[in-house]
Amino acid sequence: MKNAHRYILVCIIGIFAYMQQANGQVTNDFPKAVIKMGTAKISGKVNATVPVENIKSLKLTITVYNPLTGMTVHERTLKLNDTFSFDIPLECNEAIGALSLHINDENSGIQVIGLEQNKDLDINMTINSDNKAKFETHGGLDITEDEATGFVKAVTRFNTDYTWNEYHKMTPGEYAHYELEVSLKNRVKSATDSLGLSNRIFRYLNDSHNLLYLQSRLFRYKEMAERSFKSANPKDTITKYVAKEPDKSFYTFLKSFNLNDPRYMYCYTYSDFMKAFLNIKAFHIPEIRDTPVKEWINNVRSNLQNIIGVNSTLFYEMLAANSYILQLDYKYEELSNAQIKNIKSFFSTNNKSIRDILLKRNYELIEKLARGKNLKINETPMVANSNLMDAIVSKYKGKAILVDFWATWCSPCQDAIRSMEVLKKEFTGKDLVFVYITGDTSPEETWRYQIKVIGGEQYYLSKEKWSFVTKSLDFNAIPSYLIYKKDGSLAEKIVAFPGTDKMREVLEKALY
Repeated sequence: MKNAHRYILVCIIGIFAYMQQANGQVTNDFPKAVIKMGTAKISGKVNATVPVENIKSLKLTITVYNPLTGMTVHERTLKLNDTFSFDIPLECNEAIGALSLHINDENSGIQVIGLEQNKDLDINMTINSDNKAKFETHGGLDITEDEATGFVKAVTRFNTDYTWNEYHKMTPGEYAHYELEVSLKNRVKSATDSLGLSNRIFRYLNDSHNLLYLQSRLFRYKEMAERSFKSANPKDTITKYVAKEPDKSFYTFLKSFNLNDPRYMYCYTYSDFMKAFLNIKAFHIPEIRDTPVKEWINNVRSNLQNIIGVNSTLFYEMLAANSYILQLDYKYEELSNAQIKNIKSFFSTNNKSIRDILLKRNYELIEKLARGKNLKINETPMVANSNLMDAIVSKYKGKAILVDFWATWCSPCQDAIRSMEVLKKEFTGKDLVFVYITGDTSPEETWRYQIKVIGGEQYYLSKEKWSFVTKSLDFNAIPSYLIYKKDGSLAEKIVAFPGTDKMREVLEKALY
């Protein structure tokens, strides 16, 4: 349910990305997206119609989508009846996001917001007797509740109208034709039909759906064909069907999408789309590494311009920038001196904000890597499965232990790990050990990248051991946690992240 809720929220946020009002009237077209590193100010106040003693904690979570770094989440602790004001970093002149108010670590409501670097956003929140929040927003992009209705319906329809076919019986060309001319068009029509959407909103919906569909379906012919074969032959465990990876000519359909259009940079899927594009095997796009930016762009452009129909600079600059982001955000490798020199040389004349965003991201990674210096990769104890957890726990005798069951692909796990950074700082110097356990569903290479910034005591279990341990503990979802007291006894077993306040309380009890 949490993953489904998160996915719907992500889609709803994205679908608002082009909304703007001017003097109370909806503009005829969307503003041009401009890469511009800056901030948007959010101010407001939270009030309550319920007794104050019922409200133990208030936390405001703000989610924003950026064209380079993708989804960013900002959390702020609030006090009842106090005003607040803070700045949210943006990579574009304008951006769309969402805020959610958590009361006693429970989500009390979500509000879509429009942020603008030159226009403050004011938010008033009122908590009712059911601990639900009502939001009133003014400023920013002036997004109203009425504007939301059609978008939410369209997104819900598009994402629930899932289509399927016998793709393993199709050639790559037949697959592309079916997905674009039949499946995508039918889904867009059913999503937007009878909603009375304005031209600009329909255009944005079309852009967003296109990027999403390209990366999730058109770029994945081989995977979809093999899944289709398994679905059609569930009892066939002998036949080894392997679909061919399409060659470069397969992707000529991209000419229809004008990928150089800056409007795409507002789409919530833009960052993911660009990274998926960089990983298309048939394109053989090299990692940028220490190659000068201009040289890298010229090589990629000469290889692809006749296939995708893009010759202009913007798309290839954003592609180069996203190649650096892949290194920083997915491999957790800081920029080399040569890369910093190349970025400063090229983007100081072409787009200074891209330079500033990349260098800021590199600085943030250096800080993260410093926090992960206590990383220790442990061998799985050679004991019977039934004794595995006892063997792990016994290594940390005399210390309280938080055992985190997680996976590299699990978004709630990642969110929880980030949220608990504050707890790691608070408990520094105390007899508390953070132990992280994952299994073979986490690709080992990805796992080794991600643990660089997580740190702690890390274990990577085989499929057999992971299955035994999680089943024996009755963990049917992740993240899940075991908290042990200093004497080695189990203090708490928790399924799903309970929030920082609850986790702090549990850890304090385990220590004393």
